[in-house]
Amino acid sequence: MVIGGVILRMEFLYPPNKDPNHIILLLVVMNDKRTYFVRYEWDYSKDLRGIERMGSHPVHRTQRMPLLLIPFTTSPGFMLVCEDCIALFNNVLSGYGLPRLELLRPGDPPEEPGSSRRSPLWTQWARPVRRDEWQVDNEVIYLCREDGLVRLVEFHNGEIHFQTQVQVGKLEVNVDTAFASLENDNQNVFPHDYESHDLLVAGGNMGDGGLFMFTALEDAKRHQSIASWAPVIDFTTANIGYSIKENLLGSSNDGRSAVRERIFGSVGRGSRHGGMCELRYGIEALSSARIDIQPLGVAGIVGMWILPHVTGTLILLTDPIRSHLLLLSASDGEIREISDKVASDELGLDLQVRTIAAGNTEEGLIIQITEQSIQIKLPQQDLASVKGHGHGIRIIAGCVHGGIPAMLTVVRKDTDVHLCLEAVLVNETGISLTTVGNPELLPCEPSCISLQAVGFHLYALVGLLTGSIEIFRCDPKAGLTSLIAHDFEGEFAVCDSVVLISKTQEIKDHTELLVLCGLRNGSLEVFQLVLGDDLG
Repeated sequence: MVIGGVILRMEFLYPPNKDPNHIILLLVVMNDKRTYFVRYEWDYSKDLRGIERMGSHPVHRTQRMPLLLIPFTTSPGFMLVCEDCIALFNNVLSGYGLPRLELLRPGDPPEEPGSSRRSPLWTQWARPVRRDEWQVDNEVIYLCREDGLVRLVEFHNGEIHFQTQVQVGKLEVNVDTAFASLENDNQNVFPHDYESHDLLVAGGNMGDGGLFMFTALEDAKRHQSIASWAPVIDFTTANIGYSIKENLLGSSNDGRSAVRERIFGSVGRGSRHGGMCELRYGIEALSSARIDIQPLGVAGIVGMWILPHVTGTLILLTDPIRSHLLLLSASDGEIREISDKVASDELGLDLQVRTIAAGNTEEGLIIQITEQSIQIKLPQQDLASVKGHGHGIRIIAGCVHGGIPAMLTVVRKDTDVHLCLEAVLVNETGISLTTVGNPELLPCEPSCISLQAVGFHLYALVGLLTGSIEIFRCDPKAGLTSLIAHDFEGEFAVCDSVVLISKTQEIKDHTELLVLCGLRNGSLEVFQLVLGDDLG
């Protein structure tokens, strides 16, 4: 169809209740500096060749550049939102007639007016969810201005009379067309009077957006931020590379550098929305295969590790009694179970016992920690090493750091519990596993252990069942050196997971670290660790 002009706005109008097959398409068209309403109608149950143009109707000059066209829900009517007024048209099937005009009350001035003398424009609208019986005669519309100001408009749809027009809040985000109302029916996410809230999501092209909660007689509350990098005005990249092996455990390996590429961008616009941002990237995780573990005789999985293989990916599972090994083929995506003999002969894995921890190194070593031994194998060169423990000695916890390579083990002998740092060295003669320094006596069994590298240093973090955490620095010669012991407060304040991150780069004579502890009571506790060159 040839319209004959520029389409400014277009919406489908709601048909009369008794004629649900009646399709009504309304266009606001500008032609030769004049604006017209152009309406098309047809029957949904018939061929599209029956579309009929119902003529055109001129728009008053005060509404010739409408910002928004919003259809009514209970009649084939609509309203035009202009810069400073709203024009209401009721039941256009019987003629447009003279609209009812309502002035938009001046809102708060923009916080960043710039050099313009005009008010910000209304950029989008949203219709919140209401009860069906209430919506028969009433309309509720949220109008949003480009600077984030939101106005609630209520009126009686049958009589076209306003009931209220109030400013309900400022979103403090830039908004263009990303503005919508969400159905709030999840009392698990919003447990307190969740039916009395309106949820609005908004975003723009100047900075971050957000999810906002609107409650009667209260200011809008931001429930969640929605990150936005647009627009990226400029960006730069930085390559950070360093060799960590010699600095951490004195290994004489090839000293390959770990390179981390980072992207920094100048994002957003204006003093409130602009800033510097690091653009992070990763690999999307997709579901590739599923397998029923019941036929394998698994008595409940208590641990799982992923290991590389020349033909695919190895999946090591363990239950409280024994271990199981699966191979995810890279060629056909099928999952096959590996026998105990193949796992032992080719990979150095003992599946007859429970696995405490497992991992692999950059050199291709496969490491398995069980209650009675530490097994290491290099499948390509058929090199292997096994370190066993004597009678009455049992490994109760462990973790592997493949990039160094090193590992932590917690060993129980009688009533004593010790923390041990083990280093792995590979040379022409074979694989050697040595204990670095002296084991550290722990006051009780651990709830979690972690071995993490930050910068040029290696740290051991041990959560204890007494509701505390101990942090050690790992020295390539002296072994474990205690740095700090921290007690948690509250019931069930036992650390089940811990992460150590660098707050800043090493500055002159000290290093600042953040310790993030996930506690058993569901809380996250964060504390700062400042270390000097003397380990103070």
